[in-house]
Amino acid sequence: MNTLPTCVIDKLESEIMVYDMFNPIDTLSVFNNDTLYIGSEIDINVNAEDIDGQITKVETYLNDRLIDDTSFGSFSWVITDTTQINTMKVITYDDDGETCADSLEFILHDTARKEIGTNPTNSSVIYISEFDNKIWIKQRSTQDLWCSDDYITWNKTTDATPWTNNTFEMISYHDTLWTFANSTVYNSTDGIVWNTLPASISFTTFSVTVFQDKMWLCDGNGELWNTENGINWNYVKKIDDYTTDVKLFAFSEKLWVVRGYKIANSVDGSTWVYMTDLITMPCTNYGPQILVSNEKIYFEDTNYNLWSSLDGEIWEKVNIPLVDYFSIGLFIYDNKLIMHDNNKLFYLKKYFD
Repeated sequence: MNTLPTCVIDKLESEIMVYDMFNPIDTLSVFNNDTLYIGSEIDINVNAEDIDGQITKVETYLNDRLIDDTSFGSFSWVITDTTQINTMKVITYDDDGETCADSLEFILHDTARKEIGTNPTNSSVIYISEFDNKIWIKQRSTQDLWCSDDYITWNKTTDATPWTNNTFEMISYHDTLWTFANSTVYNSTDGIVWNTLPASISFTTFSVTVFQDKMWLCDGNGELWNTENGINWNYVKKIDDYTTDVKLFAFSEKLWVVRGYKIANSVDGSTWVYMTDLITMPCTNYGPQILVSNEKIYFEDTNYNLWSSLDGEIWEKVNIPLVDYFSIGLFIYDNKLIMHDNNKLFYLKKYFD
């Protein structure tokens, strides 16, 4: 009695560049629900057997087009197809003329990233904020301020911002753009005319955010303050172990603070819950980058790896495919994770399409 051959596609993957300068090669696999990309080299392997005879041929089809029938299902090729949803199919033949087939679908994008605009400053050292349904960019070493609602056409609102200190933060609050720099608060309703406010507290290293309809500031000593007008500040408390280079942000109706490996949250700014230390992240105490979308917290560590979490407790590493070069900075706007270099802005299709 003749036994039919068996076959299964057990590998369909490609190696790509990722946003990790220390481990720049990573593997995208269809079996991990990863998206593959046009122009990348794809590896396939078919496990074919015939227990009472021999496998004589394996045919491999992409979207019903024969792409190989000589390698017995184990080969590589550079994919140039442009169909988004693709079907890979294999047919195995044995020496008795019997056949076996297997197939799977996979998603293909034309690139790992989608270029969406330009960086008007021609600099990588920029600060980015969101205000008035626009994205605002300021180069740290100049007094130029730019805004755009489409990432392409940029308007320089001023070339003389009143602050010159390189350490500053911008936030949007009550239909006003606010800037904090060197113990001074500035605000503007249009990005052109700026008011200088006499802050009643001192801060040189700090982080600011909006939470519960107030602006909150954590200074370099871990002292937490809030205000409704930028002039009169209410002292809340000192957050233990959160001094120097902290990052303050709001997420999921809580106020959060990160410093190095440590992360904590509070529903009111007074009582804090100290989460499990971020021991899996190679981060130092200097300048953690936190990005917040509607659903996740994103954390960029000092090795340029990106992590995400739904609750601030459980974190997973996000492999970001850039294919041909490294990005310099990250920010979130319009619920898209956007990267920038000196000249361009782009976002990642894999995670935000």
